[in-house]
Amino acid sequence: KATELVLHSRLQPLPAVLRRGGVNRWFNIASAELLTVHDELEAWRQDISQPLQIDIFVDAAEEPRIRAALGLQPEEPTTVLLERWRLRYEPLGGPPTSISWPTFYKRFMVLLRSVLAQLRLLPTHRLAANLSRLRRSSGSSAADDSAGGPTAPLQYCISLPRAPGRAAP
Repeated sequence: KATELVLHSRLQPLPAVLRRGGVNRWFNIASAELLTVHDELEAWRQDISQPLQIDIFVDAAEEPRIRAALGLQPEEPTTVLLERWRLRYEPLGGPPTSISWPTFYKRFMVLLRSVLAQLRLLPTHRLAANLSRLRRSSGSSAADDSAGGPTAPLQYCISLPRAPGRAAP
């Protein structure tokens, strides 16, 4: 759910390839299920103790208006990392013997709402909205996404970096 919240707030509008699921209302936060992202997270679900990394970046190679909006000079790289989110589950002491699900649900709901509020306060939220407006004003539309046309101004990459002190399997 946290991954979906990050992607919803940064990829505006959501690319058609991500919008495969219905609306999910878990934790009293309505958001479209991103089934493509769920598929990408399958390896992480095998071992949730490893960190999950979400990189939000902009690729301004094809769009000179976005390069200008970002203040990029011709000699600078066209791909710019804007945010890196690292999500990690660390149980206290050791693996829990039993989980009190109602307590977990209440605490996790507070955590997700805090993450949602933080997402809207960070500078990338405003940048995502401005780039989306700039893209719409230049003639790109949501129909372009489904037709394989121009990509969204902001993109993401989900990876599983090795946790410190962990050996490779």
